[in-house]
Amino acid sequence: MNIDKYGCGRDAGVMSRAFFHFPVLRLSRLLLSLRLHRVHLIVVTILCCLITPSFRAAEAPSLYGIHDHSPDPAEFLTRIENGATRGWVTATVAVGTDPNNFSGDSFNHISDRGHTVIGRINYGYFPDGTIPVASKWDDFAQRCANFVANSTGCSIWVIANETNLPAEWPLDPSNNRFNYVSPQDYAVLFRKVYNAIKAVRPNDKVIPQAIAQWAGPLGPGAFSVNGTVYPHDGLPLNWVQYLNQMLTAIAASGPLDGIALHIGSRGYAYADIHSTERDAVNNLYWSFYSYKDWVELGIPQSLYHLPLYATECNGMFFWNGGHPEDASKHYEAGWMQEMYAEIDRYNQMAASSGKPIFRCVNLYRWCAGCDGWNIDGDGSHPSPYRAQIMSDLDLAIAQNYLWPTNLVVTNVPPAPTNLTAAVSSGRVTLNWSSALSAESYNVKRATVNGGPYSLIQSNVTDTTFINAFYTPGTTYYYRVSGVNSIGEGPNSLQASATPTNGICDMVVTGITWIPTNFLFAGDAVNFRATISNQGSAASPFITHGIGFTVGSGGFFWHSSDRSMAAGQSLTLAMNGSQSGVTTWTATAGNNTITANVDDINRFPEAIEENNVLTTAFQVYAPSYAVNSGGSAVSTFVADSFFSGSANTFSVGNAIDRSLVSNPAPEAAYQSERWGAFSYTLPNLLAERAYNVRLHFAEIASGITGAGQRLFNVSINGTQILTSFDVFSEAGGKYRAIARDFLATTGPAGQIVVQFNPGSANQPKCSAIEILPPPPKVSSVTVTNGTAQLTVETFPRKIYRLQVKNNLSDANWTSASVDTLASGDSLSFNNSISTNQQRFYRILQTN
Repeated sequence: MNIDKYGCGRDAGVMSRAFFHFPVLRLSRLLLSLRLHRVHLIVVTILCCLITPSFRAAEAPSLYGIHDHSPDPAEFLTRIENGATRGWVTATVAVGTDPNNFSGDSFNHISDRGHTVIGRINYGYFPDGTIPVASKWDDFAQRCANFVANSTGCSIWVIANETNLPAEWPLDPSNNRFNYVSPQDYAVLFRKVYNAIKAVRPNDKVIPQAIAQWAGPLGPGAFSVNGTVYPHDGLPLNWVQYLNQMLTAIAASGPLDGIALHIGSRGYAYADIHSTERDAVNNLYWSFYSYKDWVELGIPQSLYHLPLYATECNGMFFWNGGHPEDASKHYEAGWMQEMYAEIDRYNQMAASSGKPIFRCVNLYRWCAGCDGWNIDGDGSHPSPYRAQIMSDLDLAIAQNYLWPTNLVVTNVPPAPTNLTAAVSSGRVTLNWSSALSAESYNVKRATVNGGPYSLIQSNVTDTTFINAFYTPGTTYYYRVSGVNSIGEGPNSLQASATPTNGICDMVVTGITWIPTNFLFAGDAVNFRATISNQGSAASPFITHGIGFTVGSGGFFWHSSDRSMAAGQSLTLAMNGSQSGVTTWTATAGNNTITANVDDINRFPEAIEENNVLTTAFQVYAPSYAVNSGGSAVSTFVADSFFSGSANTFSVGNAIDRSLVSNPAPEAAYQSERWGAFSYTLPNLLAERAYNVRLHFAEIASGITGAGQRLFNVSINGTQILTSFDVFSEAGGKYRAIARDFLATTGPAGQIVVQFNPGSANQPKCSAIEILPPPPKVSSVTVTNGTAQLTVETFPRKIYRLQVKNNLSDANWTSASVDTLASGDSLSFNNSISTNQQRFYRILQTN
């Protein structure tokens, strides 16, 4: 089959066509879109944008590192390089919560030398807190994503810092108090930030905060801020409990990519590294061996496969002496070598035992003048111990301590030990000791002493399990086995139990929503939860409730009277809220939905702790229309999503819009943003083509002719307008023009439009639109008298096939029903007679 292509004249409208006829097929390159129920032809210049995805560089092989990227720790890094290796730097930034701030930072001065940067992102510092108040968590998550997307030289991000210290909590203006930030609170914030960053940098690592050693429990107290005293809550947990609860809560809601720790000794003597002293309250190590408590007690075994990053380390007291707790304590020769040697010894043991590996130990800190812990003394406060510290660093580097990479487990786990089975109301609780190198466990049960055993639960990541599904009065025999990448290990010794009564156990096993597939801002979304009675008795005939909480705001519920038999599952939709609506109006961005069955405890259950399930989801922006430099008008929102120049200008002159098909409102052309600036339009579908429409009108009083304003425009880094002259292109002042381009989003799902100065005056823009692209016919085949057209589509748009036998015919005839696209493509079939000529076009109707 021969294919000829012919085109049509250029128009600035928003509709295009694909024509076909047989036996000679003529395919127009024009595309199609329908807007405001008007039909126009358009030729769209297709812009091929090269998107470079973020690939994480290999991490530095050595353990050596320093805290602070500014001032540049060049001397410290040079010493590592002189040891023929590369190291680490902890960089800290405070980014605030402005979701329209798209600024980032460059860490290339470190990464270009081959060192690995760990970026710690704070909301702020005392008294603002390293995380914001809860009402700002969504904004903080978006700001973190914006910062990461626009930063270079770093691909590992730690979120906030030490919220087990009251001084790191935000001062809440709603009650003028430093409110307790629980591990579970932080876990909710972390999940929001994790999801937001992964949306823009899916290959980057996102890691929870490090916890302060030796903090808690603490009673309530107060801080003075600018002469005013504000109270703070107490801290009910010790440092290990806080870490464990935080990591457990985070892991319950989704993945994490590593674990940040703060480690150190109480002094700089050799003996301080190996002190076995424990505190009297918590019976936890009181010096450097506290790192062992982090591993053994703080980190759940299910997370042992994750790397450890010690982002801060010192001897607690100032390196140079003068610490208020003990001014006589200062750095002592040999501490550096023995500290790194101790971590290396631990790493070698961990590599063969399945425990987590330290990849870095970053000394706190380099910066002179930041606080009292600086190593690099400035000119006014020279460090008397700096030379010894740096000399010892050289000696430690000479040992070439590298974190182990041979972490391949070669054997299955041994049998777990100390299995017990305890009966209580409605449940049998199993506990056992961990098996070396086990990543998870299988729990098995039999009704005959000695088996055979049936698997009742796999992928158990803790060393405890609650069995609530059984026949009361029956004796059960349990065994547990460990599983790792090699396979399943042998069974434990048997433990038995005879449960005496059965109770229901309601569990949320899944969350779905309508509309399915993609969600767009403005959608009326109905969430539904699948609940299962995994207990040993029917639930009572009573109101069964499910609470639905949307992370960005909104509480709904399902309520119905019923009883559920043991083993029964049902999917139940939201059917109530305080406002009476049963749908959530979607807002663009990363979000979570949490379903809590029996959320107000109307009836007892065997396990009360397993009622909640949280699922992450993303809502996409269906399009954008932004009035640059102006307020909201018609469908165009007020100026937003910009960074750079804050200059705006507006006039009241009438604007001639006759050159533009489907123009923006007149008010949009009467305002402008000018200078060097950019727009970052987020929450678009990843790796999809969009139509970018730029609106201009020359309104500046100082521009009176062609050549007086020449500027450049790029989209996603590719220049698409060079020495663009609005006056010349429009043929005068106060005349609107528009330019259309196809641009493809990257993995982050965003489009960045950059306005750069050219050879005359400053760039400007009146308005920006980002629209789904017109449909595009990607292939046509004819088989046995049937033409099949494959069309590139956009989710949730509706398409119709239309035909003509001759282009001169007055009207197009519909040859298909309106078809809703759920994804990237649709197929249309149409019967044609032998040697018949037929022309086709695809119409988008919404």
